[in-house]
Amino acid sequence: MRYVNDIIRAMALRSKQIRLIAEYLDSYRGSRVTRFTQTGKSVFCFNLGKDFYLTLDLDNRDPCLFMGEEENGKNISTPLSAMLRKMLSGATIAEVKQENHDRVIRFSFHATNEVFEPIVLHLIAEFIPTKSNLSLLDENDRILACLRSNTILDPRPIFHGITYTPPLQKAGLAEDPETFDVKEYLFGQQAREDRLREERKRTVYEPLYRQMKARIKSLKHKIKQIESDIETAKKHVSDSQYGTYIFTYPNAIVLGDKTMDYYGESIPLDPRKSPNQNADAFFKRTKKAKTTIALGEENLVKTKDELRQCEDLLFLASSCDEEALPSLMGYLKLGATQNKKKEKTVDVRMPCIIRIEGTSYLFGRNAKENDYLTFSYSHNGNYLWFHPKDKQGAHLLLAKENPSEKEIGFACELALLCSKEEDGEVQYAPRKSIRKGSVPGQVILSSYQSAYIRHISSTCREAFLQASKSDIHHG
Repeated sequence: MRYVNDIIRAMALRSKQIRLIAEYLDSYRGSRVTRFTQTGKSVFCFNLGKDFYLTLDLDNRDPCLFMGEEENGKNISTPLSAMLRKMLSGATIAEVKQENHDRVIRFSFHATNEVFEPIVLHLIAEFIPTKSNLSLLDENDRILACLRSNTILDPRPIFHGITYTPPLQKAGLAEDPETFDVKEYLFGQQAREDRLREERKRTVYEPLYRQMKARIKSLKHKIKQIESDIETAKKHVSDSQYGTYIFTYPNAIVLGDKTMDYYGESIPLDPRKSPNQNADAFFKRTKKAKTTIALGEENLVKTKDELRQCEDLLFLASSCDEEALPSLMGYLKLGATQNKKKEKTVDVRMPCIIRIEGTSYLFGRNAKENDYLTFSYSHNGNYLWFHPKDKQGAHLLLAKENPSEKEIGFACELALLCSKEEDGEVQYAPRKSIRKGSVPGQVILSSYQSAYIRHISSTCREAFLQASKSDIHHG
């Protein structure tokens, strides 16, 4: 445990770093807070002017703060976030300073109350590992709301209505580093932003993720049950021959026999039934077995297709950004409905997915789908993007980092086939080197590679045909 705590302290911000950060943020004095949101369980954001937003990540393991470009993260509604939006939206920053020479920053705001009277509010952010917190105070430092509360019995009580008391500094804290670049720290947290974005997606849409995972588990169980029923039915598909044998040789069995000898094979009988009744039972068993096999094979195809669709949707949900996720989640809800023609009202731009040997290839069929695929469903900048050179056609993404030459060749073939071409040159480039054009579906390439395809393989044609038949891709 001591080793773990040493690691936590090594990652944590120091007192001197907090002071330097507070001094830098104080340069935003007079800036208006245009939006205040909670985008994670312990993540809060507010705008500083028009260009940036400040993110306070009060995770107990590694609390920090950083600046980033504005993005449309969905707000999580909690009592604290509601209070912050109500009290601080539209407020201006009056002062930012370090509190008590500790790892605590006090943000002071000029705001207005419900009757438009000017008031002063304070936001206290504590960046102390295992004890991070966020508290909103009135002008007399009385706590109006807080992220993590306790009781009056705790050494330092924090709850609504009590006067805020700063934490006591502990002796033996690690020494502050000699150099610390505030701007590099505040603006160099892209990896953390990406992680928080993924955590935010999981937090906001976790109920639907769980629903789809449960559906996938249920479908897999259903497939096993159908396959088991078909195998059992196949064992009885020829039972009619036993009934024919009984009618052919009426003296072969009598009432009360438990078995029948059928050319050296012992066949079980129902001793309570007459020979004719046993024969009828064999004929009915054969008929039922054939019906079970026919319906089972039909249901097996439908269930496997639905399973693949659900897995494709979850794959897309894990890859797309927050802008595309609401429409995709709408499709997840609609996927369970039986009457899709009447229910399907959500604007969904679903790309097609082809999986070959564990590798996924995604492509669109029109400008909107291409645009969503390239700039919304593909936040991984290392995925390769493909398109027929100097021709109109589908965008295609190879959803795999460091693909093999064989996979790149297959993607080139598929890019042509999706664009109704049989041969030609295909250009490809990492997704991160592509910029959006002026109209949907248009892209600007900074650099690219190309390959000339003279023949499209039968494997590619078959995979494309199967993907085109799927109902999920026709929204």
